[in-house]
Amino acid sequence: MDIISRHHGPGEYLFNAFSDGDSDKIIEKKLAVKLSSLAKQIKNIAKELELPPKFSFQYARHSYATEMIKGGISLKAISETMGHTNAITTENYIKV
Repeated sequence: MDIISRHHGPGEYLFNAFSDGDSDKIIEKKLAVKLSSLAKQIKNIAKELELPPKFSFQYARHSYATEMIKGGISLKAISETMGHTNAITTENYIKV
């Protein structure tokens, strides 16, 4: 909650990456920049923790899905938290 309170945006968005008046095109550009930054941060954390070099945002998503299914969480719930509109996509994450 501390992280959320520090980064909460002034409008309807949880984090301050976007503004209420941003067009879809601007949001898409800002999102690409944020995801790139996040990917670099994850690589740095992985290096610092001596995790495999292949560790990435995608790797983390696959691990999340796999651990949730092992923990007995329903496929539907996992799919929703991952933002998938189709459970088949989530199943593919778990199979990898």
